[in-house]
Amino acid sequence: MWQPWSFTRTGASVSEALSRLPEAYVVVSDIILPEGRVTIDHIVAGPNGLFAIETKEWSGDVKCKGHDWFVDRKRIPSPGRPAQRKAAALRQTLVTMTYDGERKIPAVSAILAFSHPEVTIGVQEPAVPAMRAEELASFIVHYNVAELAEEERSAIVRHLASFPSRVKERRSFFGLKIPSPAPVS
Repeated sequence: MWQPWSFTRTGASVSEALSRLPEAYVVVSDIILPEGRVTIDHIVAGPNGLFAIETKEWSGDVKCKGHDWFVDRKRIPSPGRPAQRKAAALRQTLVTMTYDGERKIPAVSAILAFSHPEVTIGVQEPAVPAMRAEELASFIVHYNVAELAEEERSAIVRHLASFPSRVKERRSFFGLKIPSPAPVS
């Protein structure tokens, strides 16, 4: 059963939506990759792959086609490109930490999640899947990135749990139970 440690104020609706995933999925939130330059809002590891979720708290009318984005008819820089870079950085970090990582670590799928209750989203052929927070769990369960066995998933989650958090007391992690290291006497 999902047991959250805590929820961050930012992206709380995303955390809530992700808590609806089946038990086979693990969610780790507020991660800073070891190099210290990349932060990821939420990472999901499941039997169908790895997902890096970028949370946006935009309101208004959000439209997208490919990497062309508009909010209330005003063109804005694509949030998909940084989301893709973060997903690629996560994969590269896991590859370098894992024996035979290039073969064992699957591609990481970037997802944009919009958490503001007053956002409307219209996407056509987005370069990165984009959706309201409440659509996340269903999308993730039905989107196949790569098969990820439980043993590999557990190893990846152990690595993720070792990464620093943006704000340790606000970090949330739920899903598979990871054994704590034995106390040093």
